[in-house]
Amino acid sequence: MHFSPRDAAAQVGKSKSTILRAIQSGRLSAKRDDLGEYQVEASELFRVFEPVKHRTDAPHRTVTQDAPSLAPPDDAAVLRVKLEAAEAQLEQLKGFLDEVRGQRDQWQQQAERLSISSSAKPSIWKRLVG
Repeated sequence: MHFSPRDAAAQVGKSKSTILRAIQSGRLSAKRDDLGEYQVEASELFRVFEPVKHRTDAPHRTVTQDAPSLAPPDDAAVLRVKLEAAEAQLEQLKGFLDEVRGQRDQWQQQAERLSISSSAKPSIWKRLVG
């Protein structure tokens, strides 16, 4: 689920400008849609900001089927979204770790090749002096 900055602000009880500042500072990631408007993924929004809790003393409103619901998700849904975001981040980190290990192995092989080839030649000092 994606939110516009205005809808995201309503979900977390912040102002639209707070959401935009978080996006511009890199604290909150968002993508631009075809019209150039920011779209914030729900999991990313709730990773950075806590959702607004339902007020029990607020008057009840009816929501039509066509209108998107701006009510904050229940705690289980928030935890599910956070878990999915954490699992996705874990997969990215595992991929990054595999890439770093591969690069490490390549550098280690290159260092071993260089140490073998450099040990075959005497140093320049030994060649000049003795």
